[in-house]
Amino acid sequence: MGRYALTQPLYEVVREAYIGGFAVSSNFAREQAQQVAAAASIGFISTQEAPDIYGRTWLITGAGLQHLRDGGYL
Repeated sequence: MGRYALTQPLYEVVREAYIGGFAVSSNFAREQAQQVAAAASIGFISTQEAPDIYGRTWLITGAGLQHLRDGGYL
């Protein structure tokens, strides 16, 4: 996977997932639908809780956390 610059809206979505996650059907997810889709497509957030188990909360992935660290966001 290549490097992706986090725009402010994309950073806010990944940060929200890092802080504690957000519901798939939350107002935040609806308002940021394009950024949520982008973050999920890149692999920075997911609803996967365990192998073959998916929930209703967007959470940060290992790749998303590593990107925040490498980019100096944390």
